[in-house]
Amino acid sequence: MCHKNEELVRLNSSALRLLESGAISDGMLQPQYETDRDREWSEFVRFLSDDRQSSLAMIICYMDESGTHEASKAVAVGGYVARWEQWIKFRRRWNLLLKKYGVSDFHMKDIAHFKREFEGWKEDRRNSFLEGAAAIIRRHTILAFGVGFITADYEANERADKYLVCLHGAIQLLLFGTVNYRRFLNLRTGERISFVFDQKPGFEGGAEKVFAYLREKVESADRLLGNITFAQRKDCEPLQAADFFAYEITKALADRRYSARPPRRSLLALLEGYRLVFHEIDAAGLRNMSKLLT
Repeated sequence: MCHKNEELVRLNSSALRLLESGAISDGMLQPQYETDRDREWSEFVRFLSDDRQSSLAMIICYMDESGTHEASKAVAVGGYVARWEQWIKFRRRWNLLLKKYGVSDFHMKDIAHFKREFEGWKEDRRNSFLEGAAAIIRRHTILAFGVGFITADYEANERADKYLVCLHGAIQLLLFGTVNYRRFLNLRTGERISFVFDQKPGFEGGAEKVFAYLREKVESADRLLGNITFAQRKDCEPLQAADFFAYEITKALADRRYSARPPRRSLLALLEGYRLVFHEIDAAGLRNMSKLLT
């Protein structure tokens, strides 16, 4: 069920920041209750775990989309999966990187086009920054996964929302890998996968529909899927990593179909020695998903 409590949605954006001021360490996530901020942390952890698993046994997937605007040649939804304690370490190092380069908000579209905070940057500086970001992602996450398609293949099947088509496919891909390959996520006993999405107008209801469908139709879904919630990308560092990945796989799909351009340097930095699971939906697959989601 989608979480609609505004307070906990706010907590999702701030929870990772509580580590510095609370009593929680990297290897110890048992909630403390000595301060209000510790209590907020505990409430957020309990929400994501849905009270059915320990906060020490929780995998969280942060996901974002790219290419859903009208002019894009490709569309993708992608994300990163990691345990709670890994995301804490990720957030620390990510913010150190932003501080080093004088950046307050990572948005891949801005850095790709040298806009806003990246105005005036040279290509060498951008490459160094993105390679540093990619190294942090590779070090502190378990794997990347995603689904995408070429916009031209979608146009004849446009009854369903582009984002939801990709989301449906991506969650199915994650479930398939988890069920059929024991070492895919190395789930511990009782672990579920909770999801955090970039907050977008009107998306929450559609996401609820996708998750409800999967829980009903996919045998493993109710056992493996935890809660879903939403946060603002600019306030949630793991969503910035998901934005990076989704942008790169969208560009890769379009380049493969329409040009002879070699893989982007920033994409190669993300993939270097890293686990990636990705599926491109063809026209027939889009027709099938469109029927399911309308």
